[in-house]
Amino acid sequence: MATRQDFANPDFWRLDDRQAPVFLCDKPCVAIAGPGSGKTRTIIAKAARLIQANANDLSSIAMVTFTKAAAKEMEHRLKLALPDLFASRAGRSPFIGTFHGLSYRLLQNYWQKAGIRRKILSDQEVYDLIVQSTSEAGSKLRFDEAQRAIERYKSLPADFPLGDEEILSEAYQIFSIYEKRRVANSACDVNDMVRECLAGIRAGTIKPLPVKHLLADEMQDADLAQIDWVLAHYSHGVTPSLVADDDQSIYAFRNAAGFRGLKLFVEATGAQVFPMTYNYRSCTSIVEAADLIIRNSPDRFAKDIQAKRTEEGSIDIEVHRASIDPQLQPETVQAKQVVLAAKHWMESHPKSSAAVIARTNIELDSIELACKMLQVPFIRMGSSDFLKRPHIVRALLALNLPNNPTDHIAFSSACFVSDNIAAPARTAILEFFHQSDGMTHVLDLASAQSLLATMRRDDQTAFRAFRGWISEWFEEFELGTEHLSASIVKLLGRFASQCKDSQAAKDLNFLAVMLSQWSSGTLANRINLLNQRSEQPKDKVGAITLCSAHASKGLEFEHVTIINATDDYWPHDKDESAFGEEKRLFYVAATRARDHLTISMYEGDGKKKVALTCFVQPILEEAMRVQRLSEIEGTAQTAHRVDGEAINA
Repeated sequence: MATRQDFANPDFWRLDDRQAPVFLCDKPCVAIAGPGSGKTRTIIAKAARLIQANANDLSSIAMVTFTKAAAKEMEHRLKLALPDLFASRAGRSPFIGTFHGLSYRLLQNYWQKAGIRRKILSDQEVYDLIVQSTSEAGSKLRFDEAQRAIERYKSLPADFPLGDEEILSEAYQIFSIYEKRRVANSACDVNDMVRECLAGIRAGTIKPLPVKHLLADEMQDADLAQIDWVLAHYSHGVTPSLVADDDQSIYAFRNAAGFRGLKLFVEATGAQVFPMTYNYRSCTSIVEAADLIIRNSPDRFAKDIQAKRTEEGSIDIEVHRASIDPQLQPETVQAKQVVLAAKHWMESHPKSSAAVIARTNIELDSIELACKMLQVPFIRMGSSDFLKRPHIVRALLALNLPNNPTDHIAFSSACFVSDNIAAPARTAILEFFHQSDGMTHVLDLASAQSLLATMRRDDQTAFRAFRGWISEWFEEFELGTEHLSASIVKLLGRFASQCKDSQAAKDLNFLAVMLSQWSSGTLANRINLLNQRSEQPKDKVGAITLCSAHASKGLEFEHVTIINATDDYWPHDKDESAFGEEKRLFYVAATRARDHLTISMYEGDGKKKVALTCFVQPILEEAMRVQRLSEIEGTAQTAHRVDGEAINA
């Protein structure tokens, strides 16, 4: 085992001059640890130092975070730092877990000693109780609204002062009924753990964790109850060290207190604030650009973010425009070029990784489908629903009909893609085909006078048109793969023309592009590409990771593309109060990039003006300033790209 002197020396852990003060501090402190700042190494080194300083007693410290995976990673890293001590099993184990897990552990000890029996509510029981409480309150709030309200109140300490208006609100009435019924049944839900544990510690009925030091990670994500939970331990002589980044506080919707909570902690404890602002992850240009995005935000600790890598790196801003081909919409152009650019990057940089990051998960559907059709390996973080959308399912059923000409159920379902056929007529078509013998060709059955007689004249006209399109599709399908692409575009274009929902029409046109231009061969081969499952690689090297900005937090990639960087998507939440959080979310996405960052957008269809998100404006302004200097001094220029061609900002 390393000597005491080694463990107490920042140089032993290779800590820099921003990390060392956090490591050496034995008083309450907050490490403001930005992206790539080495926070994990610092907090593990500090934990190891404190354990050795306390006679190698592992149980002298507690480490707390927000997910089980993060807690396991903490424990794993600490074991690597202290292998001999863990192997010898000297003393008790350290307290490592989530806020909820450690609180539940303390509650269980108290319940057992006090002879109290508590039921832990399942998700279904919580759902039923919320529905019942909402009904009893005579409220018309939706379930998700009532659930968010209850979770918000549970994120506050039980003694948190609420105004009269709040107490009289509809949401609070639901919460009160929910709590009354929960307590009457001696039950707890997962959101009660921290709150009840905190109340018990304050009342003296529950003993806090028997530790000397508490190290808490990702504390910008803590709610007020969790902040007070830490403060309750502080009041019992425990020394807390928090690690946080107020610039990466992106969970207000989960009631995270962010900068407000960190400031409250500092004021309550007199904690020292140590900005860990060296970035070891990203190249200089990316660090400087990200700093421009976040620099002038209010409610943040002062910090001077600096890149420690000497490589310059690169940033592109790309605008994808519509092709003269009406089927090639800007979103389609963006999807293909983004995927091909990421593929090219990984091919030219072996053992590298790439990511496409979007504001919301649904925006990634087009990127996933482009990966499939272009046969580029990818990892999707979050589910895709493109192929589950009814109009897409029905369009694919229609396309497959030449291979299954007696599939009556498929034909009748495909009819529903046409909004020109009224609902009663659709029902009649469905019943007619479902009652058939299952042997007759669908086009013969579709010509039956008994079927047409059940429809109004307008519906007959629309149905005849649909039947005619399918008939043409059968004929053109027989011509072979040479004409297949054009036939697919024609049929799906006709379907799109009868969609009253613009998004459905857009989806069908996108499907046409994928099947006609991004793939070749037989129809079966093209659809198989579309339906293939993505092989999840063991790691992200050599694959494109597709994730939302929220899901990207904590990850890093050599090549990152942020898509749809327009004012439509960023900020996504248009409420003025959410602007700061939306900016931080864009900052999180940008700081995932190590070597190359592309900020991508596509132009609108001309009906609506689309502008680059305001979050990028500081980068453009700086680029223009550099450009003016370069013209004077003859220095290198900052390049941005439009449609793949470099232009001057």
